Amino acid sequence: FLANLKNKGTLIGFESEWRKKDGSIIFIRESARLDSEENGDAIFEGTVEDISLSKFAEAELRESGERQQTIFDNVYDAIFIHDINGKIVNVNNKVLDLYNISKESALAISIEDISSNENSFEMVHGYWSNVVNYNKTHMFEWKAMRPGDKYVFDVEVFLSKITLGKDDFVLANVRDISERKQDAELLIKAKEKAEQSDKLKSDFLAGMSHEIRTPINTILNFVSLIKSDLGDNTSEDINSSFEMIDNGSRRLIRTIDSIINMSQLQAGAYELNMELLSLVDNILNPLYKEFKRAADQKNLNLTINNLAGSTNLVADEYTITQLFINLIDNAIKYTKAGSITINIDSVDDRLIVKIIDTGIGISSEFLPTLFDPFLQEEMGYTRSYEGNGLGLALVKKYLELNNGTIEVESKKGVGSTFTVTFLKPQSELLTN
Repeated sequence: FLANLKNKGTLIGFESEWRKKDGSIIFIRESARLDSEENGDAIFEGTVEDISLSKFAEAELRESGERQQTIFDNVYDAIFIHDINGKIVNVNNKVLDLYNISKESALAISIEDISSNENSFEMVHGYWSNVVNYNKTHMFEWKAMRPGDKYVFDVEVFLSKITLGKDDFVLANVRDISERKQDAELLIKAKEKAEQSDKLKSDFLAGMSHEIRTPINTILNFVSLIKSDLGDNTSEDINSSFEMIDNGSRRLIRTIDSIINMSQLQAGAYELNMELLSLVDNILNPLYKEFKRAADQKNLNLTINNLAGSTNLVADEYTITQLFINLIDNAIKYTKAGSITINIDSVDDRLIVKIIDTGIGISSEFLPTLFDPFLQEEMGYTRSYEGNGLGLALVKKYLELNNGTIEVESKKGVGSTFTVTFLKPQSELLTN
């Protein structure tokens, strides 16, 4: 301090560190003017100011700025900070990596230098105007380009206005979405391929169905003609043979139908025809008449009870019919003695159908997988009952299509109760 003062005569704002008696350091700012020197000693007047607090504040601010810059440089997105006129005033390290450029180059380029000509610059200029003038934000996809090798890639840009100090700036967050776009394209191609595969499978199954149905229907028709020609002049063995041919043929047709229906449902190819119908009059009563003969042949008591009154329902008639065919057919198939009861009831906004049998029942271990395709409690060639394991899987899918649900209660050796629930039509609820 003294050397500088003697040399210059005046010092203003000279900063230095002083050590206090307790050993602690303080920061001092001195200003002084040399008056004279006597016997080699300098005589001066001036001020001494303790600036420790401001020094500590500066250090903290500097550290805070360094922390903020570290965070800024290490965020996932590439970030451009522009002034209101569009000039780039700062970028983070991600920008340098993404565009393979230096910081100096990044501060000297424009949006056109790092964008493909495929883009609509008119659109982005409109976005810019909205951000600057109306403080709006915009997110959009953009074709970015590395200025060096002209490599084009997809990015997502988010524009927003920020204020730093007294000045406004436009922040552009840029995220590389190339992999996401490629994955999306691969998914689209895979979906198209799967749809094509499903169509080929459906076409194949439809063709196979026709090829199998045609000869089977021919067999059934000839069996019917032969039975008609023979009249009552047939033995019990011949009648049994006719019945075996009839049952086997119809079983094969049901199997083909089940496979085709499941294929259509899994491919989403089935087209619903939703209409207002009476569950009892249009579906359950006709099915009761159809299955009554099969139940009588096994000496089973098949009954139907309508406790609901009106059973109007908005549904697809084919799928509703098929699901009840499967449920009633299963009840008869798995019941050796006793009864099958179909109860229809109404509770609040729900229409409930219970199919109760006194059959063999279902073990508790098998219940969780009851509606899985191709599964039966007894599997393999030694199983006691026919079936392909698709019936209940189709029932569940048919109900999902018609906004219905199904629940099962069963006890091995006692019987099962399948409860099917539908929502009533809204118009009927309003009328009630």
